[in-house]
This record gives sequence, C-alpha cells and structure tokens, in this order.
Amino acid sequence: MPKKKVYKVITDQVIRPSRPSRSNLNPSLDIHSLTISSGENLPRWQCNDAIYHISFRLADSVPQSVCERWLRERECLIASAKQHGKEFSEETERETERKAQYLYSEQIEKYLDVGYGKCYLNKTEIARLVANSFTHFDNMRYRLHAWCVMPNHVHVIVEAMPDHDLSKIIHSWKSYTAHRANEILGLIGTFWQKDAYNHIIRSKKEYFFQMQYVWENPEKATLHNWPWRWKAASS
Repeated sequence: MPKKKVYKVITDQVIRPSRPSRSNLNPSLDIHSLTISSGENLPRWQCNDAIYHISFRLADSVPQSVCERWLRERECLIASAKQHGKEFSEETERETERKAQYLYSEQIEKYLDVGYGKCYLNKTEIARLVANSFTHFDNMRYRLHAWCVMPNHVHVIVEAMPDHDLSKIIHSWKSYTAHRANEILGLIGTFWQKDAYNHIIRSKKEYFFQMQYVWENPEKATLHNWPWRWKAASS
C-alpha cells in the first residue's frame, strides 16, 4: 500500500505535490473491453486503460423541464439513426450513442455556464471540500490529469488505477461531498444530480483539447482569476 499523500490547503488554493510532465502521454484503449450500462438519464461508459472526462452538476443547476426536453432530443437522434440505418450494428450503435451523449452534454454545459441555481460551489468552504475530495486518493485509486470546480458543476479528467471501478470512484466523490456539504450548509435532500457525464478520451489530440477545455471553462463563464482548478504540468 503506497504511503498516503497529504494535501494542504492554504487560503483558497489546493496545494499539491509536484507531478511529472504528461506531455508524452498517448492514450491507448482496449476497445474490446468497452461496456455501456444505463444510468438514470445518461449511459455509463467504461473501458480498460481509458482516460475519462467526467462532469457532474448540482441538482438544481438545470430546470427539470429543460433536461426532459434535451433527453427527448437525444432519444430521437438514436431512434432516427436506427430507422435510417440498413444495418444497425453494435459498432454503429456505440457511435450513435456517443454522438447523442456529446450533444446532450454540450447543451448542458452551455446552460451551466450561465450560473443557474443556488451555485453552492461558489462558496469557498464547499469548493475546497470538493477539490480535496478529488485529490485525496490521487495515485492510489486513480490518477488525476485535471479538475475544475465551477459554481454549479465540476469537471475531472481522470484514469482509474487497475482493479478500481470508475463508477465507484465517482460515487465516492459525490456521496462524501454531498453529505459534508449538506452539513455545512444546513441542508437536507439531493445535492448532486444522479448521473454523471462520462466521456472516454480516444486520442492524444483529444486529450489536450479536453484538458484545455476544463482549464478554460472559468473564463468561458466569465469567471476571471478562478482559483478552483488544476491540471498536470505541460498538459
């Protein structure tokens, strides 16, 4: 068992130990190990040796009516592909599902950046709680590449260590932070959305695009000098 690292928090910053450069990273996928299971609204993708862009949001960050409308659009896209495709193979189904998931997540992101809802993550104590939950088991259960805590949602680029299940990692983050945040804020009830957006990064080019996307999300949402983000050096 590797020795647990200690992450110190000074003012609003999460202070991390130095990390090696990952500029030579070349994501490789065992595509034959890909599994897609159903979540409440979104599918859950997992693949051996994969690096993921994970995003999840506060429960009140998007009105339910908007979510339902977008989900109907996603379902129509999949149904249309099945109807017009002469042979809807397993590979075609995966690709259509991937495109539909991307469309759904892209629309959600645009809405989130407006800052809808109570935006509890804008509070220093809550943002620090969430950031430290990401770093707590870094290099033990998973390897972090980047993270960003926005006012009403989060982004994490991460790869699970061998024998550690991605869905359990995400559940651990959400369960612990929801319990503690509700205690701090004096709230009860659902804190996070039930599903998480889960995107498998398929190439080195896409890896750097996703890393930059996560890093620049605060500026895109007009949040300047935003302290709650981190990415690996030279990424």
